[in-house]
Amino acid sequence: MLALADGNLSINRLRKATERKPSDLGLFVLSACGTARQDLDVEGFSLTLLRGGVRSVVSSLWETLDVSAPTFFRIFYETCQAFESPRSIAIALREAQISLNEYYRDQAINTGMSQAAHWAPYVVITGRIG
Repeated sequence: MLALADGNLSINRLRKATERKPSDLGLFVLSACGTARQDLDVEGFSLTLLRGGVRSVVSSLWETLDVSAPTFFRIFYETCQAFESPRSIAIALREAQISLNEYYRDQAINTGMSQAAHWAPYVVITGRIG
């Protein structure tokens, strides 16, 4: 379940909504913690969105860190050339991961703290290549 400003969104509610009116979005970002996990429902939010017509979904495999998520997505959105292209989305995601990995690797020299949670939890899920 996702908590939204106007109420909760369950996978079942999302599935019903996209069955009634399929989406034509190029990209849907689920930046909350663990949105790519499918352990509670075989389908999960990402696959439900793809089946509902969304071309690509960016979601997270595990908990994300509030301190680094805004920077990650700033780099991602600045780098992405075409939000309707899965390839462009994947390239932008990779660039954001590399940038934050390098930044936190450099920080670890001074702080001793380098966590993959800063840069690695996000994935692109798509049913289309190109």
